[in-house]
Amino acid sequence: MEKTPSWLRRTGHQIGGITMKAFHLIFAANLSEQPGPPLKEAIELGNKLIEYEKELNNRFSEKNINEKVLEELLIKISETYKSLRYTHLSAHLKTPSILSEDQIKKYNKLRGYSSDDPCVNIPQGHDPVMWRKHNNCN
Repeated sequence: MEKTPSWLRRTGHQIGGITMKAFHLIFAANLSEQPGPPLKEAIELGNKLIEYEKELNNRFSEKNINEKVLEELLIKISETYKSLRYTHLSAHLKTPSILSEDQIKKYNKLRGYSSDDPCVNIPQGHDPVMWRKHNNCN
């Protein structure tokens, strides 16, 4: 199964009576029954992306690369990344059918999505530097 995000492991919060861990297990189980790429495919895509990136890095390190190989690897990396992002983001589209509106609000609050000023209110478990970077804070 997919590795639990660090923010989730650290929080231990509940959403409408279910723990975050239980939420993710329910979410993953429901997604495996929904149309679209299953969780197993997301894991395979992630592993494939790492494999392609390692190959690219090794070829540069070993000076065993030319423009043709570079282009082929970059195409593989970009296509795999696109598929992985689609799998991840399409899962978010399915959330409303799995959680109640109140649970979604609580989830968003825990993730820091409902904060008035994301540059000041960094959610517990998030890396402050990365959070500020992703939220265009100066």
